[in-house]
Amino acid sequence: MGFTIPHLTFTSMNQILMLLHRLFFVLTVACCTQPIHAQDHAWWAENVGWDGDSHWREYLVYAPRFLGPNALPIPPMAWGRPAEDHAITLSGHHHRAVGDRTWNPGITARYAAVPGRITFEACWVPIEYYRTSHEWKTERNVFHIFYEDRTAHGDFHLRTNVRLWEETPRRPGISLRVGYRLASSNKVGAARFTDAPGYHFALSAGKDLFPSSRIHWRGAVMAGLYVWQTNQPVHVQNDGILAGLGLRAGTDRWTAELVGRGYFGYLNTGDRPVAVSLQLERHWGGWSGFVRLQEGFGDLVYAQFSGGVTRRLEDQRSLNRKSEIGGRK
Repeated sequence: MGFTIPHLTFTSMNQILMLLHRLFFVLTVACCTQPIHAQDHAWWAENVGWDGDSHWREYLVYAPRFLGPNALPIPPMAWGRPAEDHAITLSGHHHRAVGDRTWNPGITARYAAVPGRITFEACWVPIEYYRTSHEWKTERNVFHIFYEDRTAHGDFHLRTNVRLWEETPRRPGISLRVGYRLASSNKVGAARFTDAPGYHFALSAGKDLFPSSRIHWRGAVMAGLYVWQTNQPVHVQNDGILAGLGLRAGTDRWTAELVGRGYFGYLNTGDRPVAVSLQLERHWGGWSGFVRLQEGFGDLVYAQFSGGVTRRLEDQRSLNRKSEIGGRK
């Protein structure tokens, strides 16, 4: 038995090629169903309603709702008394919001010039890694040149803490903190930072609670002023009331902190962030490690998870003072 091969004419071959061509076209269209965004100058101009003359900075909003999580951070809680030791902290932070995932390390150093009375602090975000959606960039008027950027570095922060009123068994301790943000960041066009100065003042009152308890309890309140430079020709700076409330409970090995803090700008342009955080810290010798969960409210659209390690170096003057107090007892 045998079989025969059908004869293919030129016309039939041409029909087959046309069929394959149509099939390839259909598959190509099916694989390209994702929307394609044109991130050129025309896209940006249409998005912001460009007048043909203004600089792209003027279309950004210098407020925490419309910037990255490290641009205009809420200052940390103050506890009514400066620290008594030197310290350096290395930390990592993950920020999560709709359309944004950000990761960054942090470095904080503290110097106790006069232990328990005057301290100086410096902190910095050396690099920030982020991934943002097209919708996030559109809402924040990202300039098209920065559309594909994925990294940035933050501003340098300096803080001075001074004791105003020493704590006694009957009255709380009161301290003043002055903070300053140096204009040292980049990626302003990507709506990550402002590269503009700012400062804050914070008065805090703190008191040790339940002295007879095995657990060391401390409560504190904070109030002050938070100021930052904007990019608006009329309102060149924004001022906000700074406030905070904290409760701390600790033993020799563990410390837990529950803190609520925020500031409330007067322009009301997305400038009223509030954060509530819970931190757990483990101590061993001169070292400690912590984890912290933070949820944003109001104009703070980010949730945050942080962890880090701290190395403390106690000043000799502080050790001598503790020795004297122990000798008196």
